[in-house]
Amino acid sequence: MTSLALRCALLLSRYHWQRWEAYTDNPRATQSELLLQILGKNQATAFGRDHGFGAIKTIADYRKQVSIADYERFRPYIERARQGEKAVGRGYLELTGYWRPLRL
Repeated sequence: MTSLALRCALLLSRYHWQRWEAYTDNPRATQSELLLQILGKNQATAFGRDHGFGAIKTIADYRKQVSIADYERFRPYIERARQGEKAVGRGYLELTGYWRPLRL
């Protein structure tokens, strides 16, 4: 049984290593793919709708639609999420660092 467990562990680690190599082999493509996944998951949120996430196909599109901003630009979305509104864009805000749940 130990031999079988070891083989499984080796196969799993080899799989993860190959994925890591594929991701790090072309970091620009990996980052672009990840960004599009994040935007796709958040396109139906209030923030995603307001910023046209559904139409974004490239990093250049993203830069046009979502410019660099300070906390004040995100405040309305954060407050709506804190009030319990669903589908505001909390997942996106967490990834960008603008969502900090209150710690009691």
